[in-house]
Amino acid sequence: MQILELPFVAIHRLHYKGGANTYTWNGIPTLGSDTVLNPATAGTYTVVGVDANNCSASSNVTLNIANLPIAPNVIVCPGSALVELSASVVQNFSGNLSPASPTWNRPVAATPPTVLSGIGTSVYYATHTFTVPVTGNYTITSLINSPFDGFGVLYQNSFNPLTPLVNAITASDDVIGDEPEITAVLTAGTTYIYVHTTFDNGETGAYQMQMTATPSSPPVLWFTQASGGVSVDGSNPFNPINDPEVLASGGVYANLTSSSAAGSYDFWVADASSPDCRTQMTLTISPAFTVTASASATPICMGSSTTLNASGATTYTWMPGSLSGSPSVMPLVNTTYTVTGTDGAGCTATNTVDVVVNPASINTPTVVDDSTCAPGGVVNLSATGTVVNWYDALTGGTLVNTGNNFSPNISNTETYYVDNSDQTIVGPFAVTMPAQTGTFTGNVRGYFFIAPNDFVITSLFVPTTASSGDQNIAVVKFTNNVPPPLFSATTNAFTVEFLTQNNPTAGYIPVNIPVLAGEVIGILGTRNTVNSYSNAGNTITINGSTVNLTRLGMQFSFNNNGTTRFMDREL
Repeated sequence: MQILELPFVAIHRLHYKGGANTYTWNGIPTLGSDTVLNPATAGTYTVVGVDANNCSASSNVTLNIANLPIAPNVIVCPGSALVELSASVVQNFSGNLSPASPTWNRPVAATPPTVLSGIGTSVYYATHTFTVPVTGNYTITSLINSPFDGFGVLYQNSFNPLTPLVNAITASDDVIGDEPEITAVLTAGTTYIYVHTTFDNGETGAYQMQMTATPSSPPVLWFTQASGGVSVDGSNPFNPINDPEVLASGGVYANLTSSSAAGSYDFWVADASSPDCRTQMTLTISPAFTVTASASATPICMGSSTTLNASGATTYTWMPGSLSGSPSVMPLVNTTYTVTGTDGAGCTATNTVDVVVNPASINTPTVVDDSTCAPGGVVNLSATGTVVNWYDALTGGTLVNTGNNFSPNISNTETYYVDNSDQTIVGPFAVTMPAQTGTFTGNVRGYFFIAPNDFVITSLFVPTTASSGDQNIAVVKFTNNVPPPLFSATTNAFTVEFLTQNNPTAGYIPVNIPVLAGEVIGILGTRNTVNSYSNAGNTITINGSTVNLTRLGMQFSFNNNGTTRFMDREL
């Protein structure tokens, strides 16, 4: 009898070569002296060779099929100091539960499980034994929605269906829909058994589970080509900027001397144990862009407004004031506005525009004199201007008349002095809130008032009496100037004029909020989660007018990590 040569094996491909006439791999006949098979699953494969004398010989080979790493595409902004490409080594568990599968009494979901189920007393199951390349946090999740209510149990070292609680690490049910999800810290070199089963007895069907390593750093190799070549790096995450091996690979990679090298760069990553099985990912460095900033009018007169405009990006935010888009502003003093433009990739660029504010221009009045004969009588005097005042002295003196026309009765020659006021502009002033009488943690109620005249809110500040934490401030304007109900569970419609949450600014926060006489304004503020309370019936002074403060009906927390909870509903 002729002695057959043993087959030799390559990953993903099975080769045989020997002195037989026919060969059979796992029951599949093949012909030829050198045939390549491409099996889809790992396992032990047996080749049987038969020669011309009908003599046979066999040999076994164990085949491991490498899992491809997961490597998401990365987009970074120009000038980014740190560029990180990362990969997760994955392992797939798939199978089909059928009436031919073994059964067991599964545990109840818990970490670790301590009791057996009274429902899944005879459920089908399949086992998957594996190890992990590095110690870290691993998650096993479903890739498909199975036709049954899935259930998963993870064991360490060994599994015996007759003692389902022994060595069980965790059991999971219905984390994502009807599918289990298992998360656990696994140790490299330790044997683990994942058991996939069902919730109810008698359920069958196919399943596909995937285990990913996050955020551990599994051993991987990075390449600049899909096959062949030498690995350029073995770290995870991997920064290709200024990497000597990447630059030496040539071509477009020679441009990666800084993250300002805009463009797309393809990399391939492989599990270090299977360097030929590679996953492609793309690093995209967004191109640099410039934001332009301008004002529709500058300089402007005090009390006038101007519109801020920007171009070159997708969205825009202006400071001071946390204004968006193309806002209309009415600064009282010269102000530098800074715009931050954000493009579609989330990258930003800034620019500034100066708005110059000229003092109000007051026109000198023109006076028309008059005279009368002795011994005297009425004279008719007039002057131009918006608001004309008549005095009996150049400075100080007595106000003797207001208006464009003045007709005094004189008996001697008299001299009168006239001034004109086009408008009255009051400089910035602080509105001091009443002293607190207590504090409250969690929800904030705030207050509202009715504006006595036109003014502009230029800054806001939550005192540090109760806390020195981050500031949370909201300013709302009630629709149609309708005051909200007192201490109600709901309130009437309002618009949000300004909102800042978890703001680390220690002092005054610049804003630009024009307010017109008669508008109903609500203000809420906390430091971290602490807000101050004061006695009812308090008042403040705005432009010399006494204004009543009234508690708002809404009460809630709005310092919750940037969310705008109080805007989600009418409270």
